[in-house]
Amino acid sequence: MIFHIPPGIDATSTLSQWQSGNTNNVTTDWDPGFLAPFCKIVSRYTNTISGIFCGHYHDRFWRLLSDPVNSNVVATVQISNGLLFNHGNNPGFSVLTYDRQTLALIDENTYSIDYNTWYGSLDTNASWSLRYSMNQGNKVADLSKAGLLGVWSGMRSSASEGFNYFNGEYTGGRAPLTCTASNWPAYYNAIRWTLPQQFLDNVRAGP
Repeated sequence: MIFHIPPGIDATSTLSQWQSGNTNNVTTDWDPGFLAPFCKIVSRYTNTISGIFCGHYHDRFWRLLSDPVNSNVVATVQISNGLLFNHGNNPGFSVLTYDRQTLALIDENTYSIDYNTWYGSLDTNASWSLRYSMNQGNKVADLSKAGLLGVWSGMRSSASEGFNYFNGEYTGGRAPLTCTASNWPAYYNAIRWTLPQQFLDNVRAGP
C-alpha cells in the first residue's frame, strides 16, 4: 500500500502539546476517526499486505501498525525521506529490496547528500553516498513484522544502539528533530502504537 501521509501518532506535535500543559492530547497524522477502522482492515488482511509505504515527514524512519483490539503488529510502515531540504533534512532517497515470490521486504539502503557541503556550491555532480542501512544498523536479516518488532523492543533505552541508529537515520545527520533521553518515550511509543489511547497507555506505563 502506497500513500502520502502515514497512519499513526505525530510525536513532534504531540510533544509540543504536552509542553503547553495539554498532557492528555495526542496528535495523529490522520483524522482519529479513520485510524481504528483502517487498522482493523489491515489486521484482516495482514497476510496479504506486504508493507505500507509513505512519505510526508521528509525524515527517514519506520513504524509498526497495531491491531485496534489486541495490539498485535499487523503491518510495517516504511516512511521515506525527502529529496527537498526545506524541512531541515539532508536530501535523500531509499532503495528497498523485496522477494519477488513472497513480496516480503528484505533490506533497505538510504543514500543522501550532505546539505552543508553541497548547498554552498550547488554542484550538479555532487555524489549521493550510502548513509544508512536498516539491516546493518539494526542487525536484522529482513524487514518483517517480527524482525522490526524485535528491533523496537531492543531500543527502549535512549542509551541503546537501536536508539542511536534510529536517531541518526531519523535526523539524517541534521537537527532540528533530534531524539533525546527526555523526548524519546514519545518517539519510541509512536513507532509501535498506532491509536491515541494505545500510545498514551504505554507512555504512561513508563519503562
